[in-house]
Parts: sequence; structure tokens; C-alpha cells
Amino acid sequence: ILFSREAHIGGNLTYTASKEIVPGEGVVAGTIERIVPQAPPIFSMTRLLSRSLWFIAALMAGIPFITLFPMTTAMASQLARTAPWKCLLFGFLASGALPLFGIACVSSVIGVPLGALILASWGILLYLSRIIMALMIGTLLLRPGAGASAGRILLAMALGLAIIYLATFFPAIGFPVQLAVIWIGSGALLLALLQKRRLIIQVPQELKQIEELKNKNKNIRVILSPI
Repeated sequence: ILFSREAHIGGNLTYTASKEIVPGEGVVAGTIERIVPQAPPIFSMTRLLSRSLWFIAALMAGIPFITLFPMTTAMASQLARTAPWKCLLFGFLASGALPLFGIACVSSVIGVPLGALILASWGILLYLSRIIMALMIGTLLLRPGAGASAGRILLAMALGLAIIYLATFFPAIGFPVQLAVIWIGSGALLLALLQKRRLIIQVPQELKQIEELKNKNKNIRVILSPI
């Protein structure tokens, strides 16, 4: 708070602030009292209800995502576990480049649809990053069992989401955890999509080679067969 040179308080001054205010001499005629604001409780009912709603929303979004894209989810979770630093770097670069490129496209009339699509994809990518990280965390915490049933995968995701949202209660680690989740999760998801695209291109070529090999073997058998 800044007092002008003409400011003058004829009575007492009581204020609430984290830092002490030192007014000029003669500005306050009476006494000056500072009330230190109390920090909000970590586990207040309001924050607990808010985090619970966000947890339920993420869980409801993660169930259809894992169900519709099981291969992409599994690949991204595996990449986040085996190559976290690579995913972190890739996600950090993508989280900065995508919005800038989207805003640049929106600034032109022709690029508005493309820019809107890029910005929407960027928002979806950031939200789905917590699904990937939750699945990775939950899978690491659960003991490996026989097979990977749908119930076990959903349980791992729910456990990971609970840990991520629980970490946001603590201000000291909440923001770094959220950054790590966004960067590693989004990077893993993008790398998984690139790998999946590479597999889609490679599989037809490999199938073609297998088919050619089969035809070659058939021709050899025909030549070697007795007349």
C-alpha cells in the first residue's frame, strides 16, 4: 500500500497483510496494528470437495479413453515409465510450441480453423496427460498380477489419479507435480502416437513381404514337385 504525500489518517490504522507497512511520519495520528492473515487449512472441506469433483471428472474421462484407445494408452504409459526424461523434454517443447503455433494460425483469417483445432488438441493433450501418468503410477504401485484385466487397469488409473490430486493439496509440491505430470504425460502420449503411426506404416510392408515369401515358397514347391 502506498500513501500519497497528502494522505493523513486522524485515528488508528488496522490492516491485514503478510508484510508490514511503514507509512511516512505523521501520516497516521493514532496507533498502527497489523493482523497477520492465517494460511488456509490444507485439508479444508471446500478444497477436499473441489479435488474430489476433479478426481471424479478425470476418472470418467479416463475410462472411455482407455477403453477406446488401449494400445495408445499402454504405449504411452510404458514410455513414461521407461523413458521419463525423453518424455519430459518432448512434452515441455510441445507444450510451448503448440499454443504458439495455434495462436499464430488464429491471427490469420485463413488459419482460424487450423489454429482452433491445434489449440483444442493442445487442451485435450494436457488433460489426458494426467490419465497417462495416473495409469503409470498406479501400475507401478500395484503388484504385477496374472494378465492385465480391465478392472485392474481401471484400478491402477484410479489409484494414480488419487495420488496426483492428493499431491495438489500441498503447496510446496503441488505445482511441480502438476508440471511433471503435464510434461511427462503429454510427451509420452505424443511419442506413443508417433510410434503407433510408424507401426501402422510398417505392418502393411511386413505383411506384403510375408505374402511375397509365401508365394515364392509355393513356386519353389511347384518346381520341385514330381511330374
